[in-house]
Amino acid sequence: MTSVLLSIKPTFVERIFEEEKRFEFRRSIFVQSVSKAIVYCTSPVKLILGEFEIGEILEGTPEDIWEKCSLCAGISKMEYDEYFVGSSRAYAITIEKPNRYTEPIDPRKDMVSFVAPQSFRYFK
Repeated sequence: MTSVLLSIKPTFVERIFEEEKRFEFRRSIFVQSVSKAIVYCTSPVKLILGEFEIGEILEGTPEDIWEKCSLCAGISKMEYDEYFVGSSRAYAITIEKPNRYTEPIDPRKDMVSFVAPQSFRYFK
């Protein structure tokens, strides 16, 4: 099964591994079937810090998704609204079994031409 590499801001990465953030919100979603997300922490960290299993993926309007997920969103309504401004669709990836790696991985060491994905990239 294919995994997906997700670019996530450092603040939200911490909330995922503290299990405060139970959903990862996206404006677009995967076409391929994926079961695991590899967490790439964006600037200034720029490291792969862990992974989580992908549970149910919810789809709806930004208002519907916030209503369903707000209690375990791990982000404020203002942050959420800023992310989805102008979007008619929203996706919430259910985060299951978050696993922070003991040693972070620098993807540039193994992949010289590594470029962090804007949102996500399929990863094997």
